[in-house]
Amino acid sequence: MRQRKSPDGGSIPPHPAGSEKYDLSWSDEQKAWFWDVFRKDRFGFLFYFGCFFVGIYYFPDDGVEINHMDWEAREIVTVSLSILAAVTAVVSLYMSLFLVIPPAKSDVKWTYLKDNWNGVFGYLTTNILVAQMYYWPLCAFAETLRYYGYGSDSVIVRRLIHFVYSLSVWSGSFGMVLTILFLKFCWFEPKWRTTVLEVLQQRGHKYVGPKNLFVHVNQLFIAFLDILVIKDRELLLKWTPSFKLIVLVNLLISITYVASIHLNRYYSGHVPYPFLNVVLKSWKSELIFILFVAFLIASCSAQLYFLANLKITNIF
Repeated sequence: MRQRKSPDGGSIPPHPAGSEKYDLSWSDEQKAWFWDVFRKDRFGFLFYFGCFFVGIYYFPDDGVEINHMDWEAREIVTVSLSILAAVTAVVSLYMSLFLVIPPAKSDVKWTYLKDNWNGVFGYLTTNILVAQMYYWPLCAFAETLRYYGYGSDSVIVRRLIHFVYSLSVWSGSFGMVLTILFLKFCWFEPKWRTTVLEVLQQRGHKYVGPKNLFVHVNQLFIAFLDILVIKDRELLLKWTPSFKLIVLVNLLISITYVASIHLNRYYSGHVPYPFLNVVLKSWKSELIFILFVAFLIASCSAQLYFLANLKITNIF
């Protein structure tokens, strides 16, 4: 039987579609590989934790009085949806990291994650999901404290509320970018469907498609839900940063991630996504890709920035 080819040209053993005889459990070698990768992941989690902790602790207190919302039903909607978004963020990250499919040693993923320097943080998806996993529980905590009237009594609580409101457009824009890039370069990309999705389905993993859609696409809906429904309009108008600052920070984050791609390519010989093999063939194609991503992030940020600065009342 002719073997399929993985993204790097290596062969992947084929398996009959829907075969129930294929062993979907993790072997001892695969478990050892997973925990070796996870040891590298710890530094990524600590990095994001440090960023959020330092950001809140040193965030300036502008003395804005934070009162209760106009009516109690509105407060309940805000707190409830913040908790729902937090649960979604945690579940999405859990599904992405722990409900993973045992890779074969011939898969690019095996070599890439084994040899790179930052584990699963080499994937853009992981970086965004981890940031959301910290951001949304903080939002739920901040809105709950505000609901119980702690917004004006404590400097650290005011900093926390100010901090999460200032990050709203950033969080939403990267969530939108994650959805768009996944749909463009993975879900609707024939090469990804052939070398990744179909191969995994043939191995017996029936729900890999719906799982990937959920993890990536829910970000788009939550981004608009946050701006239009969850966040208080008055505070959002006061605390949304300037559009110039939003775009500048997004650009720096994008450049940092592209630099990490090159570093991981040097260590592992692979890239996190198959289409990047084409992108990185020349400096011209890479520059075009960077400009495209920068434009995409700026466009998503512009949409959310516009909505955040609309002088309208909350939908609920």
